[in-house]
Amino acid sequence: MAGLVGSLAMLLECNRLGVTLDLDALPVPAGVSLEQWLCCFPCFAFLLCVPAGQEGHCLKAFADRGLAAAVTGTLDATGLLRLRLAGQAATAFDLGTESVTNLTRSAATVKPASSVPG
Repeated sequence: MAGLVGSLAMLLECNRLGVTLDLDALPVPAGVSLEQWLCCFPCFAFLLCVPAGQEGHCLKAFADRGLAAAVTGTLDATGLLRLRLAGQAATAFDLGTESVTNLTRSAATVKPASSVPG
């Protein structure tokens, strides 16, 4: 299983995006260690990319249902998946040089929206 970090790498890989995942901000269930939570089957957590400025609306939707949610990072164009804990950061994946799924978007195969039949 990919776990949370591997699942995040898969989410980022197609567009070679990067993020610094703030592990201190990550909601972890009571009685579960951070290490266990990072290695758990990914269906027990959601990874969402929310447009800038809409984070509060997303967090409210979870809170209204009694679910924990937090902003744990911001996407960037570095292609690096970094983990930050207690002020220390390290790169877990460099998606510019390594692949998780080998499923990448090729510029030659992506058609501009204007050329897609509608």
